[in-house]
Amino acid sequence: MFAYLLLVLSSQLASVYIIKDPLTRSWINFYALALLVNLMTETSTAVLQVGGHYRSQALLNLCQSVLTGGWILIVFLTHGGFTRCW
Repeated sequence: MFAYLLLVLSSQLASVYIIKDPLTRSWINFYALALLVNLMTETSTAVLQVGGHYRSQALLNLCQSVLTGGWILIVFLTHGGFTRCW
């Protein structure tokens, strides 16, 4: 939660002084949101490991990888760019 708040609060400064493009502020905030969501997935991974559900964890990992790879392939085949994928 602290990392999320830190990124959101400093996104304006980072986009102007580090990246040197104020339009990237929304992407920094999106990354901060991804960090917050990852907190939930890390918790569920720990619960699956403690409960001995390694097969469930492996299946979820596989589905996530296939979905991510499919999304990247679609963007590549449609000649989409970083900002055109939305």
